[in-house]
Parts: sequence; C-alpha cells; structure tokens
Amino acid sequence: RADDPQGDIRVPRAMSGRRVGVQNGSVYEAWVQQNLVDARLITSDQMHQYGDMELAISDLKANRVDLVLLDAVPAQLFLQSGGLKLAGEGLVEQKYAIALPKNDDSVAVQINRALTELQNDGVIAQLAQQYLAINAQEVIVPPTPAPPTATPIPTDTPVPTATTTPLPPTLTPTPECIYGMSYVVDLNLDDHGMTAPPVLSPSQGFTKGWRVQNSGTCAWDPAFTLTYIGGNTSASQMGGQPVAVGQTVAVNGLHDFQVNLIAPVQPGTYQGFWQMRDAQGIPFGERVWVGIQIPGAPTATPTPAPPSTNINFTSNRARINLGESVVFSWDVSGVKAVYFYEQGTRWEENGVAGQGRREVWPQRSTTYELRVVKANDAVEVLPIRIEVIVNNPPTPTWTPPPAMPIIYSFTVSSNHVDVGSCVSLRWDVGGSVNSIRLSRSGLLLMDNAAQRQYNDCL
Repeated sequence: RADDPQGDIRVPRAMSGRRVGVQNGSVYEAWVQQNLVDARLITSDQMHQYGDMELAISDLKANRVDLVLLDAVPAQLFLQSGGLKLAGEGLVEQKYAIALPKNDDSVAVQINRALTELQNDGVIAQLAQQYLAINAQEVIVPPTPAPPTATPIPTDTPVPTATTTPLPPTLTPTPECIYGMSYVVDLNLDDHGMTAPPVLSPSQGFTKGWRVQNSGTCAWDPAFTLTYIGGNTSASQMGGQPVAVGQTVAVNGLHDFQVNLIAPVQPGTYQGFWQMRDAQGIPFGERVWVGIQIPGAPTATPTPAPPSTNINFTSNRARINLGESVVFSWDVSGVKAVYFYEQGTRWEENGVAGQGRREVWPQRSTTYELRVVKANDAVEVLPIRIEVIVNNPPTPTWTPPPAMPIIYSFTVSSNHVDVGSCVSLRWDVGGSVNSIRLSRSGLLLMDNAAQRQYNDCL
C-alpha cells in the first residue's frame, strides 16, 4: 500500500514477517516457498495463494496482505488504480525462451539456421551491444557440431599413414557456462498434458520417469539435482526428494530421471513441478511435471454429484441511525471455509460456520464482508455496506445528557496479542470532555490523550 512505511525491497530478508500474496502455481509461489518460507523468514500461513490476482490486489488494499509479487506489466496497471506503490523490482530472475511443439525438429532446425545466419552477419553481436551493453567477444555462441568422420576402407595390407607433429594449442577464453535442460518424453505415467492424468490408489507408491536433454553450453555435473519446486496443492510433492544426476552429462546428451513418490490420501487431481538445479542450488532449464488422479472411495450406492456452491448473504437493514443495530444472516454450502468480518480487519481470525447470523452496532458507515473459499480453492468476497445516519434526531433512550461525554467507539486491532507484539487502540469521544485517560490493568498509558490512536506493545 502507498501508506506502508516499507522502503525499497532489494533482498528477501526485507520481507521477513510480512504477509505475501502470490499467484497459485506461478514462479513467484516457488520463489517465495524457497527464499522466504524454507528460509524461515515467513511462515507457510503468511504465504497467500490466489487464482485471481485481482483478489490479491483487493486484499492488499484492505490490509489483509502486506505485499504482492507479480510481473512488472500487470503491476504497473494495478498501480494506476491508486493507493499502491512499487516496493521493489528484480528480486525474481526472469528467464525467456522460444516455445516449440514437442518432437517438432523441423521448426528447431529452421530457427537454428536463422540464428546462425544472424550470428555470422554480426547481427546478434550488434543487438547485444546495443541493448545489453555486451561486447561482441562476450557473446557466447553454442558450439557447432563437428562434421561426420569418413569411415576407413579396410585393406588386406596395412597402409602406413603420415604423422605430423601437432602445433601447440592456441589458448582461447573459456565462455561462461549456460546450463539448460529440455524435456524429451515421459518414460511412464504420461498424463497427456493433464487431460488424462493416470489414476492411482491413495497412498500408493510409484515411480515417475522423464527423459531430458542437456540443452546448455556446458556438461552437467554429477552433483546437479532434479528438485520439486511447487504444485497445484500443498500435497503435490508426494514425498518426492531431490534426485542427483549422478554422472556427467555432455552437451546435447540425454539423461533419464526416476523419482520415487507416494500418492496422496485425499481424492483429487495433483500436479507437481520439478526443475534442475546446479551445484549452487540455482534453478535452470524447462520444468517437468508429474500429474495423477486419486479417485474417491468406492461405495455400494451410486455416488451423488458433489454439492453445488450455494451462497446467501443478507442484512435486515442497509441504513440505520447511530445506536441502532443490524442483523446479518448467511447460508453457505458446498464450500471449504467461510469468514465474516468488518472490512479492514484480519479475515483470518473471523472464521464462522456455514449457516449463522450476527447482530452488530456500527458506529459509522461500515462495509461488512463474507469471504467464501470454494471447493476448488477459488475465493469469493460478498460485501454489504451499512450507512449510519448521525445527523438524525437521536432516540432519547440512546442520547446521554449534553453535559456528559459521549464515547462513540473504542476498538482494538486484535483480541489476541503475543508477547512482544503491538496492538493498535482507536477511540472516538465527543460531548463535554475535560480530559481522556488511557490505562491497561491499572497502568496509566496516556493522560489527556488528545490524539485518537495509541499503539501499545506488550
């Protein structure tokens, strides 16, 4: 948010303890998991995943999350809506590649031929110098395959061959390695692009295999690993652990990976993504994935269709006078979780049952929200705004004598505070007031509290 005191974020540690929003299944989710959650800078509960980034931005503006990670272009578009600021850039390394259909060598040959011509004409070096400030000698050119060697013709009598003394080799600078990995084929359990994931039993052990190719400019070290980086659910890792290459793989060489996994217990579709990492733990190359489906438990009777989502959220009044109450009612079914809260407060602490009612006494015009997490993890937020009229003649029952002070509101930001944490107190007092004193358990915190806010740290 624009009013957040957080300065320019340049390192992951600057996000320690913050609530971070990311898109589900994105590179940003994998980055936050590795650099913040696994590094114990934030907890897993502080990473919020979204299917729709507009909901993430809405939660950011409502102070339900502190930061949102996303691409630069949509970030600039969201900034135009106001109330937000750009806190940092360049934390997540951006990688680009040309996508080709699987096993379509004809297109790859044409692209390689065009790139070779551009390299020979000096166009690539010119563009690198113009846009990347890289000199021509710094441009790394993939090695050209050696021409085929002629097969010697056998003879009855050995033919002596001339020998020459080789010249001393000319030392040339070794180009910086660019590691790459390309997917070749699934060795088993092909999910056909997640259109038909193989069906496995709950808790069933299995092995997933891929054939991949070293598409970089340097050989793979035996210490390189294929590592799980994320999935569509928290159970998509399926117990899989990093698998080392175990041998040197030359440029353009093929390698088969086998990963031992255990199918999840709960029914559903699971997709887990894996990626290569070098000896320093830096990811590179294409991602491969394993996709499976766990069926529901069989029953003797036909399984009924899953209940459709039903959301009903109402209030008995939309406009009230100050001092009057409003009753909210909701009836929700076929969902995972429901939260009822005042806009701007922490929705995580206000879980409710699927059916319920709540009577509230708003002190000013306020928006209340019902947040519903559906069975597919999609989130829907239903707002109801209550207009409070403060200039109408108040009912004598609720109006104190003019000579007495009037406490319109006294709120606390959280009812549960850990030792070492702070809580924000806010109040609104009118009428005939000489002084305001704020205390906690008999301890005087403020005398003549003129301002209407105080942060108390326990």
